[in-house]
Amino acid sequence: MRLLRRPQRAAPLEEGPSPTLSLPNGAPPAWLPGPVEIDVAGVSHRTEALDLVKRRRALGSALVAVLVPEPNNRHDPSAVAVYLEGLHIGFLHAPVSRRVQAALIEFQNRTGRLVAAPGTIIDHYSAPSVILSLEPAPLGLEPDAFENLPEMDAVLCGMLSRLDVPPPVMAGHDESSRTALEKTKQRLHRVDEDYGRSSQAWSRLERDFRALADRLVSAGDVMAGEALLGVAHALQYQAGRRDDTLSVFIESLFYDRTREETWSELIDYLSMEPHPGTLVELVRRCPFESRRPLLEQLLRTADGRDRNGRMRPADGAKLRRELIDLCERQGDSASLALLAGQQGLRVAQAGSLEEAVALWRKSIKAGGADPRVADRLSTWLVQRGHYQEAAEALSAALAEANVSEAQRDRMQKRLDRCRRAVRDVAPTPKWVTSPDTAAGGPAGREPPA
Repeated sequence: MRLLRRPQRAAPLEEGPSPTLSLPNGAPPAWLPGPVEIDVAGVSHRTEALDLVKRRRALGSALVAVLVPEPNNRHDPSAVAVYLEGLHIGFLHAPVSRRVQAALIEFQNRTGRLVAAPGTIIDHYSAPSVILSLEPAPLGLEPDAFENLPEMDAVLCGMLSRLDVPPPVMAGHDESSRTALEKTKQRLHRVDEDYGRSSQAWSRLERDFRALADRLVSAGDVMAGEALLGVAHALQYQAGRRDDTLSVFIESLFYDRTREETWSELIDYLSMEPHPGTLVELVRRCPFESRRPLLEQLLRTADGRDRNGRMRPADGAKLRRELIDLCERQGDSASLALLAGQQGLRVAQAGSLEEAVALWRKSIKAGGADPRVADRLSTWLVQRGHYQEAAEALSAALAEANVSEAQRDRMQKRLDRCRRAVRDVAPTPKWVTSPDTAAGGPAGREPPA
């Protein structure tokens, strides 16, 4: 489903072609590459300059970006312009520039140099973006100073407290409204597929879904949540209705927090400007039993494999870490098993085997039975003689249905080996004193209680 969004505000742009950078005193900028990823605002308004930069250098390669404080900017005295390969391509987001401009000016006064960092152009299906990779320590700044909360996320965070209130009891059943709801959902699909639809089609659907939602709420029918989801679908296609759409998503979840479709649609809507903190706050309010498909969707978002592919690698890593921490704090064992197991496979592929083993052990301890995790972890455990722990991981995995025959055969052989090893090293019970007693003969004694 195609979604509309309101563009994020950036510093006002100058008219005319993108200006070129003039270095103060001719001094080269200070090169400060680092791990902090910074999104540049306003890039979509400077496509000519960006196209010229892309022609100069290969797509995907690191480019030289320079940060230029603009205290005399008539639109925003706290603005920080961004130049890429000498061409003005955007600004730091306003909340970020307000926090960092003074430090950039102080650095320039102290060293006589501007600050430069690698820049990367990323082409999304909707619009390009530019990401900078900076080390903030020489500026006396913490990484958090460069974190920008998208406007959409800031709006949503102001609404989330509604989900902290216990949901109302919805034990009613309004059959006529449910029947009307199904018909209205069919109309929604027809309108969605009709490219010749009236400009008023979505607003009429919004009105009809809202009327049904009001009736279902009055009847105490849990299907009110689905009717409100229909309102959200109708709103998404109406320009300038972003905040209304977010509000209706939250209202839908208020009445039915177990509806996985609503959580998924909201995550999809937020994926236009994904922010790890906001996504974690959503998961925190999602019931344990509804989380698995949501977490699988978020893992795709973290890896940039969702429909929009807009999450940066550093934000994806942060999202995975914070989700693991959240589920561990909340005691959500099933989600922890999934997340820790997946993250372990990921870091193992990157070469961090010791970190992977710690995550795999956490996954198995939480009840995880992923055959890939058990296979990799048990191999490591057997090499170190931890046969009992390996046997427990393998037994749990082999009880699962989604194991290929080749993998099942390999893991079963390893499990048999572990069981033999455990028996071979098991100590002889003290109460067994002779072959007769071991066999339960007349001279034997009962084992101690």
